[in-house]
Amino acid sequence: MSIAVGPDVPALLIDLDGTLVDTSARWYAAYLALADELGVEAPADLWPRVAGRSMRASLDVFGEAAAAHDPDTLVGRLVTMAAVRPGDDTDGPAGWHWLPGARELLATLRPPSGSRARVALVTSAWRAFTLPLLAAALGGARRISDTFDVIVCGDDVSDGKPAPESQLRAAALLGAAAEECLVIEDSPTGVAAAEAAGMVVLAVPHAGAIDAAPGRAVRSDLVALTLADLAALHARLRSGEDH
Repeated sequence: MSIAVGPDVPALLIDLDGTLVDTSARWYAAYLALADELGVEAPADLWPRVAGRSMRASLDVFGEAAAAHDPDTLVGRLVTMAAVRPGDDTDGPAGWHWLPGARELLATLRPPSGSRARVALVTSAWRAFTLPLLAAALGGARRISDTFDVIVCGDDVSDGKPAPESQLRAAALLGAAAEECLVIEDSPTGVAAAEAAGMVVLAVPHAGAIDAAPGRAVRSDLVALTLADLAALHARLRSGEDH
């Protein structure tokens, strides 16, 4: 049975890490391990400098040691070290877990009848990391396609966040204009990408402080949000009534 897209329902472009799930412990451990392989000391402010950025750009935290290597090879090492595998302990020191309200929100976007949203996952993580994580989190490949119409990963674009390329690509694949989109992000770089694309934003800060601003609302979490709430928020942000 086909499900209608409501005329007032925005297209939703949702980040993964730090927005839907917390995988920061895995990535932090992977960056530390890569620093060891490169023979350099990771900077004390490592996480704020890499969170939310394109993976290629994040390598600049390693300075000249990274510049001497092929960036895609180094990113491949990070992905391999951070990858989620079947049976991984979600509660361990390098585990992962759903963030408050995220799983429930995704369920509200795909009702069995009535209006639904076009939904894209837009992440800086590469596809080799993203798909196994989604399979573990959602329960298999079919659930991934049931949840997201489109997935845009960091290796799908040449210029990642904070550039707008990934957001614009996702909107195009959804058949949505920028003004039809509501972006849900946790990081300042992700917010910058969305706003550079001309889209309004719901920020749920996880990887750095984010303030409310015109075209941007801020919440502490995704708890109790519904598709109707997001549609109303999108309308208010587009009209300039809410931030």
